[in-house]
Formats: sequence, structure tokens, C-alpha cells
Amino acid sequence: MTPNNAIYGLIPQAQRFKANAEAIMNPPKRQQNFVGNLFVKAIVPHGVKGLVRDLGKGMYGDSRAKQIANIQNLTIQFILSCQERVRLISVNGKVLPPDGNSSVLVRKFNSALRMKNPAKAMERTIIVLQEISSLNLLWNAEIPQELEKRKNLRLKALEEKKKLKEAEQRIQRSSVAAEALDRNEIGARLEKYPSVRTSVLGAFDALENGGPDAERHCISSCRIALEAMCIEVGKNGDWKAAVINIFSSESDRQFIKNVHHFLSGKGSHAGHEPTRSEAEACLKHTIPTLAMIIERADNIKGNT
Repeated sequence: MTPNNAIYGLIPQAQRFKANAEAIMNPPKRQQNFVGNLFVKAIVPHGVKGLVRDLGKGMYGDSRAKQIANIQNLTIQFILSCQERVRLISVNGKVLPPDGNSSVLVRKFNSALRMKNPAKAMERTIIVLQEISSLNLLWNAEIPQELEKRKNLRLKALEEKKKLKEAEQRIQRSSVAAEALDRNEIGARLEKYPSVRTSVLGAFDALENGGPDAERHCISSCRIALEAMCIEVGKNGDWKAAVINIFSSESDRQFIKNVHHFLSGKGSHAGHEPTRSEAEACLKHTIPTLAMIIERADNIKGNT
């Protein structure tokens, strides 16, 4: 049973306690008077009816007082039992102490314990139970496992951040190197990937030869080259699925997708006329990204 279900299951019990308390605290007066009068008229002699009626009221008062005392005691016991159940539970929040935070939940019942009216006390208890059952709860026995899980996630996030920084540094170095490379050197490195090579050289030609739509053609060729490289290395006709096959790191996958998004935003999907500087930026982003994929492809082959 989940802790939320355990707490929520106490609500119907609390509702029944509340209904019983209300019945005892607010009895049907007409029924009381009818029973009392019937008893007096049928049994008691005429001369002492008033005295016996007064005694009867006193006797009923004693009985009702005992009933109220009993329901008050039962109400306190029920609230205490709710606190005992809650002591086994903590809120699985952003901050989770090793020993849990049950004490915060237990204190929520204190106002109900201070109430003299058992019906009102149970009404408050129901509100507290509903509030607690809506929270993200876990059993205190599960806290060590949860903290270990969080620790592993933090370590994984730090590792991904480190990989992302390394990838950015690698891309930055490649970008600097790309400044010194001419089209012949780039073309030679892409000989193993002829379709990619054709698109990249087409991007260079577009910028070198100019023309009314040269910048858009350059950017489009860069995007096509990136998709073709992913498909060929990742062995999947869907370039996005291919990226998953190439890189195990989510940061690397996201980097490739970000470059593709940049190329799409500046090229045929942009809805505006790209400038030469934008086309050059796209080419400078594309070359090191392709180099990154080639490097990964070489590593894959080396491990097989």
C-alpha cells in the first residue's frame, strides 16, 4: 500500500466519527421530550410528576455527559492513531532529511487535539488527512533508497555537464581549426562519405559563386549534409533516430539537434532572407559538427 492510500483510507473512518459525534452533541430534542413525558404520564402518580420529571432530566443529563465524554476520548484516541500512522511517513520534497520530516506532518493534528467539541475536532482532522494525502509521500523506510537514487542522479547530471563542457571545448577547437581549412582539405576528409561531401562542397560553391539565393542554398546544403552524416553513421533513415545510435550521451545528442535547429532556423525554414554572415556562421557550425560525428564513428569502429 502506498503512503497516500494509507492516509486517504483514514478519511472515511474520520467521517463516521464526525457523524457519531454530531449525533451525540446534537440529539433530537423532540424525541427526548416525548419519551420523558410518556414515561411520566404512564408510570408516575399525579402528585409527584413534576419532581420525577426533574429527576429524569438529571438522569438523562448524566447519560449524555458520559456519552460526550466517551466520544471525546475516542476522538482523541483516533487523532493520536492518525499521528502514529503519519510518523511512518514523510513528504518526498526537494529537501529530504535522512530521518524524514514526519514531525511536520504530525504537528498538523495539534489544533484538532486542542478542540473541545469532538465533531469540530474530527472536521479539522478530515481536512488535515485530505491535505496530507494530496502530498508526494513516501514511507520513512524508503528514504535511504530515495536519497541514494537522488545521489546517483546528481552524479549523472554532473557527468553529463562535464561531457557537455568537453564537447563544447572540442567544437570550439574544431571551429578554430575550420577557419584555417580550405575546401580541398575538408573535401578530402569527407571522401568516405560521398553524399555528405557533395553537400558540403555545394555549400562552399554557393558562397564562392554567389547568386540571388546563394546564402539560402549554402545553409540548406549544410543541413542536408548534417542529416546525411547522421543517417549514414547511425544506420537509420531517420536522422533523429540515427543520432541516438551514434551518441550515448544525451548532451551530445542535444548538441547535434541544436545545430540542426540552428541550420533550419536560418535556412529554408526560416521565413526570411539569410545574410552572408549567417550563411558563413552555419558553415562554420556544420564543419566541426560533422567532424564530431566522424570522430565518434571512428571510435565505434575501433571498439568493434
